[in-house]
Amino acid sequence: MTISRSTPVPGAIDASSAATLIPHIDGATVVWVTLRVRPAEEARFLAAAATLAERSLTTEPGCLQYDIVALEPAVCVYGIYEVYADETALAAHRAAPHYAEWEAVAPSFFEEGGASIRIGVRMVLPSAVNPGA
Repeated sequence: MTISRSTPVPGAIDASSAATLIPHIDGATVVWVTLRVRPAEEARFLAAAATLAERSLTTEPGCLQYDIVALEPAVCVYGIYEVYADETALAAHRAAPHYAEWEAVAPSFFEEGGASIRIGVRMVLPSAVNPGA
């Protein structure tokens, strides 16, 4: 399985359109991945995901955040929440050697059809921009 950009959601707007419609958008590219991990592969998955997160955060200036989230650990459902400065930073992440290492082992971790990937634009609430608002 190759993790790749998902099909655009009908009715979704891209970053350039959103910036003109919503005044408080910061333009960061967000990747939200939901994964159903094979129980027998959970420890290997967690180790590989932690390595990918650490390398992404320390070697990619455009990687702003990389979190591994236990959504339903009793049934091995995890999330990965990634924030990149922009789409160029996401492309650099996907071209990085550590991402290629992840891609080489990741297919063995997941249940059949067990990966869902969504990509969007981070929104900033007006109160975050103007705390008194």
